[in-house]
Amino acid sequence: MFQETYQIEFPDVDFMGNVKADVLFSKMSIVATKDAYQEHLYTDEMRGHYGWIVAKQSLIFQKPIRLDDTLTIRTDSHHSHPVIFPRSYQLIVGEEVVARGYSIWTLIDLKNRRIIRPKSLGLIVPEKDKMEEEPTTLFESKDVTFDRCIPVVYSDLDTNGHMNNTRYIAHAFDLLDMDYIKEHLCTKIEINYKKEVRYGSHLNLYHVMHDDCFHVEGYVDDEIRFIIEMTMKKI
Repeated sequence: MFQETYQIEFPDVDFMGNVKADVLFSKMSIVATKDAYQEHLYTDEMRGHYGWIVAKQSLIFQKPIRLDDTLTIRTDSHHSHPVIFPRSYQLIVGEEVVARGYSIWTLIDLKNRRIIRPKSLGLIVPEKDKMEEEPTTLFESKDVTFDRCIPVVYSDLDTNGHMNNTRYIAHAFDLLDMDYIKEHLCTKIEINYKKEVRYGSHLNLYHVMHDDCFHVEGYVDDEIRFIIEMTMKKI
């Protein structure tokens, strides 16, 4: 287990003072990486050659996280299968758990993009308890309509030269009407990552709203790259 504490500041929040979801997912990724270092599941020698890649994840909110909150993110890995590695998160303000996250990770060879087993690199995966909940597997919808095309530029990129996956969440929120955002809170986010999005690509975004479930799909050409579902609650 590893935890880190952050002060929520102005760049972290939206115009209503609520922390932006992509900021939370970014901080969760940082904490997960530090825990992997601590458990000797990631090393400096692996950098640039092998990496832990998140396949799907969810974040469930009990209440909003606000400007000036002191947020602690706690993470732990759980009982794994040969190439499937669950990880959970608790997001804590004061002594209250205000959100819980669940994710599935896998280890890949960054050169050929193939999944590998940790033991092939001499990594020893510790025995852990089973994760209490897993992220949902999402499916493409026949009801989506095209919204916009986004060029993948420098500011989108991570260290692998691909669009940082937290950008998918930011772009999904950008599809919502501002008046709708003013009247709703996001209570749950589910995201499935299908394939990386490279620099110079054009990401086509499609969406549909079913009741208060906002479903977003991202494509490059005709190939699905991610699916997001956000559960929205009227304030």
